Amino acid sequence: MATHYHTSRLLRDHVQQRGLRQVQVARKLRVSEGVVSRLLSGRLRLSDEIFAKFVVELEVPPDELFVARFLDELPEDAELTDEVLSAALRLGQEVAHVFAGDEVVEELCEVEGRSKQSIRDYAESVAERFFSSSLAAGMPVNLAALLSIIEEGGLDDIRGNRWEFETWLADDADYDGATEVAGDSIRISLRTAVYDAALEGDGRSRFTIAHELGHAFLHAHDLFKEKAAAFRDSSYSIRTPSEKLKPGQKIYTSPEYQANVFASALLLPTAGVTAFI
Repeated sequence: MATHYHTSRLLRDHVQQRGLRQVQVARKLRVSEGVVSRLLSGRLRLSDEIFAKFVVELEVPPDELFVARFLDELPEDAELTDEVLSAALRLGQEVAHVFAGDEVVEELCEVEGRSKQSIRDYAESVAERFFSSSLAAGMPVNLAALLSIIEEGGLDDIRGNRWEFETWLADDADYDGATEVAGDSIRISLRTAVYDAALEGDGRSRFTIAHELGHAFLHAHDLFKEKAAAFRDSSYSIRTPSEKLKPGQKIYTSPEYQANVFASALLLPTAGVTAFI
């Protein structure tokens, strides 16, 4: 059996379904034919960079590809329990929403530009600060617990400022999530159905909450500076095409883009992923 059997089988099936030859795959991924040959035969590990290329260029489902690679990289003596597989499937679903979030932007206002790496580093520091032990055990970030923690103790934003924080649940909201100023507090409002679905592990709902947390941690200063401003998002508005940017605006100054990057790193911090490998 190939060392990377599950990954190579999924990739071969997808390439065959699209009627592509190896040379065409190599051109699309901008790698050598030799790399493609070793990947499709299971003789080469799928790196994160090429993982992303298969998802973006060839539309391989990222959740399926994540789970396939996860299965290939389990230690030989590891027991594949229902609990482990379920956790892998949840993470795979989160990966799918990470890719969906990175591709799209909705412009509500323009904020201070930040690099993708600086946002990821900050989000991972938030995850480590509150959930280091559970991440080491390979458990996903508990978003409900994080909301409760910062509601009780306050929110320290990326600028080092501390803000009062509160969470509201609304049954009849016409949005899935919103982040805004409420008196002297930063408030995240969530449609009750979104919150409940997130507790059940729904990836889209978890991404929505993580996206709103991104606004809170990254943009609290901007919200207080512009008291009338608010971020109101549906699971679909988060994915509005990047053409929505103002003419000449750089993507790294979009609060929606920044919140998506934060959500991606918060839900899939390096420590949590490494625990599975």
